[in-house]
Amino acid sequence: MPAHLSPPPVRLLLSKVIIVTVPGEVTEATEDDLLDALSQASAIGARIIILDCSGLLHINSYGIGLLMMLFTQARRRGQWLSAYGLNERHEKVFALTRLSEGIPIFPCQSDALTAADSAKSARS
Repeated sequence: MPAHLSPPPVRLLLSKVIIVTVPGEVTEATEDDLLDALSQASAIGARIIILDCSGLLHINSYGIGLLMMLFTQARRRGQWLSAYGLNERHEKVFALTRLSEGIPIFPCQSDALTAADSAKSARS
């Protein structure tokens, strides 16, 4: 397992819409990095956070719990959290664990941004 990695990149795409690149694995080893990325997104005023999961290779039970925690934190902050780029196996994990009920999944970035625009309009 990799040692401490730098926080995933946080990209401001549209006003108050942030994309966070999820690392190759979501486990206890990447917890601090993901929490830091979400804190950074909140600090710059994100209302909508989109997780780019296109590079996700592995998620374990700890990682599932971590994503649930991120969803809960985002909801408490009044943020909308979604994801895109999951492979078929990870989409099944999201469905089986019911993560997809709280974190909508989209096949690509453009679909996630379209949904984010609708979510942003609904929140205005």
